[in-house]
Amino acid sequence: MKKAVIAVATLLAAAGISVGTLLAFKSKSEKAAVEESATLADNVLFQFDADDVQRLDIESAGVSYTAELIDGSWKMTSTSADTFDLNQVTLQGVCSYMSVLTAETSYGEATEENKAKYGLDDPYVITAYDSEGSYTLYVGNQSPTGEYYYVCTGDKKNIYAAGTSAVQPILTDRMLLKNDKFTD
Repeated sequence: MKKAVIAVATLLAAAGISVGTLLAFKSKSEKAAVEESATLADNVLFQFDADDVQRLDIESAGVSYTAELIDGSWKMTSTSADTFDLNQVTLQGVCSYMSVLTAETSYGEATEENKAKYGLDDPYVITAYDSEGSYTLYVGNQSPTGEYYYVCTGDKKNIYAAGTSAVQPILTDRMLLKNDKFTD
């Protein structure tokens, strides 16, 4: 009888340890999943409807441009350089890529030291405006491997690495903004 009681007690203890281990593992897994979900959500830099953008402000290398969507076409409404007809496809592409921009990883808080380290102390700046508000993207240096750009936004406190294939179409200059057609 004593052996049966000891066997049952041992079995109950083993079952208790197993259940406890399972619950601890499940709790740890759930916590890790919540943390991963929060990280993924933080890496979503923008999420807005590209077709609702009505204005773009672009600043780069001391030159600024403002383009507005007027009667279905992008028109230059302000510039610190000469004016020209705008490439409609380029500006629509800028809106499309910017509207769904997601980072691959975060490099921590955007301190002045970190901004200088990643080229964000003198960034390329683009702001898109829609009826809901504005969305500002600051683009710094390209990574040494060329795989991504260092970026930050107007409403997040961190510096992020966003893929080159997602950022490159947003980076426009005078030649890319210019309408490449001789006639409309």
